[in-house]
Amino acid sequence: MKIAEEFINPVTLRQVDEDKYRIASEKDLREGNFLLSKGGLTKREYFAAHAISAACVISEGYKNGNNLIAKIAVDIADNILKELQNG
Repeated sequence: MKIAEEFINPVTLRQVDEDKYRIASEKDLREGNFLLSKGGLTKREYFAAHAISAACVISEGYKNGNNLIAKIAVDIADNILKELQNG
């Protein structure tokens, strides 16, 4: 899995009944009694969201640049992930 596709906060669950799950406890984790739900934001989405926030603050209400801001935010996220991947 690429680093960009990793989840920033996967939820670890334990099946307690056929249709019921609960958050796994520390004991569940130690004993290997858990399932991993791959829900939540990916690292790419997380970094892009923060980059968008920064770009919006910097642009101070620049109305016609929304597509540009989004493209820049994703580009920033991709560059962060590239640096993380390269170590």
